[in-house]
Amino acid sequence: MTRAAKRLAAAEAKPGITLSGGFKRFEVNNSKSFLFGISLPLPLFNRNQGQTAALEATIRSQEYKQKRARLETKAFLSSAISQLNQLIRRHLALDSLLLPTAENAYKNIEKNYNVGRIPFTSLLEAERSLIELRFQHNDVLNAISEQLIAIEQISGIRIY
Repeated sequence: MTRAAKRLAAAEAKPGITLSGGFKRFEVNNSKSFLFGISLPLPLFNRNQGQTAALEATIRSQEYKQKRARLETKAFLSSAISQLNQLIRRHLALDSLLLPTAENAYKNIEKNYNVGRIPFTSLLEAERSLIELRFQHNDVLNAISEQLIAIEQISGIRIY
């Protein structure tokens, strides 16, 4: 739109050639003649110079905004992918190491409590730790889903 307005302003800056023609009758001797004329205005200054410069500045501004938006998008996408990788590593650590270890520890403490070797408070503490790890696991899964949604929104590509 702005480029079209700039082309129009540049076209309007050029003077137009005027062609004229007509019929003329002289009263003195009652003669008739055809007249033809061409006129070309001489521009003494560049017309629409200010408008053309303003449109060029607007075009440059829009191009810079476009470049900035692309760079911001790339930076956001790179950051989101990095965060997603961290969340995936954290999920793998919880899934493969922390949760199974905590579940085994809770089962051992529960067996020892049932036999009477460990007090009830130790069983409660182990259960609380296991529940906290499960909540962390769910939070990480939720964060992974949110990161995937953010990446899909910014890239426009369906991932999952």
